[in-house]
Amino acid sequence: MFDARERSRQVELIAYPAELIVKETKAGYSFDLSHRSEHPAIFIEAETPARWRVIDVNGKLITLQETLGKGGLIVPHDAKEQVIALLRAKNPLFPVRSELADVDVETMDGIATPIVQLARAGDGLRLSLVLRPLGAQGPVYFAGLGGRSVLVAVDGLRQRVNRDLDAEISAASAFIEACPSLAPWRVGDHDWEIGDLAPALDFLVEARVFTGEVQFEWPDGEGLKTTRPVALSNVSFKLTRARDWFEIAGKLKVDEDLVLDMEEVLAKLDKAQGRFVPLDDGRFIALTEDLQRQLGRLRAISEETPSGRRMHQLGSLAVEEIVEGAGKVDADKHWRAHVEKVKSAHAHVPLIPSTLQAELRDYQVEGFVWLSRLAHLRMGACLADDMGLGKTVQTIAVLLERQAKGPSLIVAPPRPRSATIGKAKSRVSHRLCRFISSPRPANAPL
Repeated sequence: MFDARERSRQVELIAYPAELIVKETKAGYSFDLSHRSEHPAIFIEAETPARWRVIDVNGKLITLQETLGKGGLIVPHDAKEQVIALLRAKNPLFPVRSELADVDVETMDGIATPIVQLARAGDGLRLSLVLRPLGAQGPVYFAGLGGRSVLVAVDGLRQRVNRDLDAEISAASAFIEACPSLAPWRVGDHDWEIGDLAPALDFLVEARVFTGEVQFEWPDGEGLKTTRPVALSNVSFKLTRARDWFEIAGKLKVDEDLVLDMEEVLAKLDKAQGRFVPLDDGRFIALTEDLQRQLGRLRAISEETPSGRRMHQLGSLAVEEIVEGAGKVDADKHWRAHVEKVKSAHAHVPLIPSTLQAELRDYQVEGFVWLSRLAHLRMGACLADDMGLGKTVQTIAVLLERQAKGPSLIVAPPRPRSATIGKAKSRVSHRLCRFISSPRPANAPL
C-alpha cells in the first residue's frame, strides 16, 4: 500500500486497539476511550509517515462508551487502590493507558539506538534511519515521531513501551553529524540515496568508525563491506641496494587477519574507487587519503621487476615521506647512507656568489637553491620556466657557486649561443667560461 499524497512512499498498516485512558482530575479519576464514535467506525492515524494505525471502534466499544457516559466515568479519589489494581492488571479486556504521575505501572523503557537499514541501489546505496523501541522483534519507528507511550504486540501480547523522543532525536542526530558524506544525498527526512560507489564507501567508513551506539541491517543481504581506515602506519618496507637501484618490498597490514603484499596493493590501484582498493572477496580496503597519495607516488617512480619492485636512487626524494612515515622499515646500510646524503643536501644552504652581477628575485633564489642542492647530490635537474623569467641567470649563479670545485661543461645549440655569451659576460665580474664552436654541421650526429 502506498500513500496517495506521496505515491513513492510505501505504508505499513497495523491494527491498533482503542485504549481506556485514565487521568486524575479535581473530581476524581477519569475513565474515557481514546476514540469515540456514535456508530461502528474505522480510524486511521499516522504513527509515522510510513506506519499507520488502524483502530476499529466496534459494537463492544460503542456499548462501553455508552456505559462510561458522554464525558467519561469519574471515580472518587478514595477508590485509588482499585484504580491502581486495574492499571496493573495484565491484558485487560481493553488496553489501559495511565496518565497518572504517581502510579507505577508495568511498562518498558524504549530503546533509542538508531538503526541504519541499507540496500544496494545500482552502484550506490539506499539507506533509512529508523529505530525499534522494543528491540529486534518490535515494530519500526522514526526518531522523535509517534507517541511517547505506545502499545506493541509481541507474541500475541500487548506491551506498553515508553519512548524517550528527545533521546531518539539526539542519537540519530549524532550519527548523521558523524557521517558528513551523507549531506548531498538526502531524499527525505529519514532517507538517503547515494548515487555512486566511492561516496557510498566513504559513508560506510564513517559509519564504521562512529563511536556512538548504532545498528546496521541489510534486509536484502549485505552488499558492501569496507575495512577500517588503513593509514601509513600500517605499512612496512624493506629496502636493499642493487647497483644504481634500490629494491623495495613491502607489506600492508589491513587488520589482524589480513596482511597484503605491497605489490598486490599497487597492482590493484588502477581498479580503485577513489581511495578504496577492491579485494578478491568483494570487500574494499579503505586507504586514508594520505596513504592513497603516497602509494600512487611510489608506483609512479618505481618499476615492477620479476623479483619485485625497484626504484632508482634518484627516486628516493619522492618516496622519502612514505618511507619515514611507515610503521616499520628494514633498510640496509646503503639506503641509510643515501638518506643521510639527501638530508645533508637539505641542510646545504648555498650563498649567492658575490661575483654575480645581478640581483635575483625571490623565486629565482628558490630556483638557485634547488639547483645547488641537486648539484650537491650529483643529480640532474630540469629548470622549466617561461621565457624571460631568469633561467640563465639562475644557472650562472650555480656555476659561480660551484666554480671552486672545478670547471663545468655547458652544452647549448649554436643559435642562442651569442645571447648566452652576452648574458654571461654581463653578469660576472671576471671570465667565467670559454666557448668552443663545433665544426660539425648542426644536424650531424654526435
